[in-house]
Amino acid sequence: MPPKTQAIASTYYVTLRLRHNHRRYLTDHPDIWFAALAKVQKELPTRVHAFVLLPDHAHLIWTLPKKGGHIDRCRRLCEEFSEELANSTGASRRLHKANFRLFKSYYPSTPIHTVSQLRRLRDHVHQDPVRHGLVKAPSEWRHSSGSKFNPLLD
Repeated sequence: MPPKTQAIASTYYVTLRLRHNHRRYLTDHPDIWFAALAKVQKELPTRVHAFVLLPDHAHLIWTLPKKGGHIDRCRRLCEEFSEELANSTGASRRLHKANFRLFKSYYPSTPIHTVSQLRRLRDHVHQDPVRHGLVKAPSEWRHSSGSKFNPLLD
């Protein structure tokens, strides 16, 4: 029997989508996104392996300290981003009435079981701006861990 591949506990590939795909909130306000992510990481620790922000959705690959809880982190990140965006743009009253519903309320996620799956999905995350026709190479997209402008490394 061949040896089992190395398992990666509590690692997930998640997608967070805006409710209206013609909006550009994520790429228009990346500073708010990263501040929200940092706040959520303090409250609910995670290790981010890869990310990309596109105009209407984001992909993350992250590891949690224990199994489960990735949906809570997704929800919390969306809430925090929405609230901070509303506060910074002066739209808080209008968005408050809408319960900060900028994001769809479901968060597609895939558990990652092997190092090879992690690498494959990381490459998929970094290639997403190319697939959407936004850039010619992943390194050109500012809002990605595959970018030469990676804000998490600066």
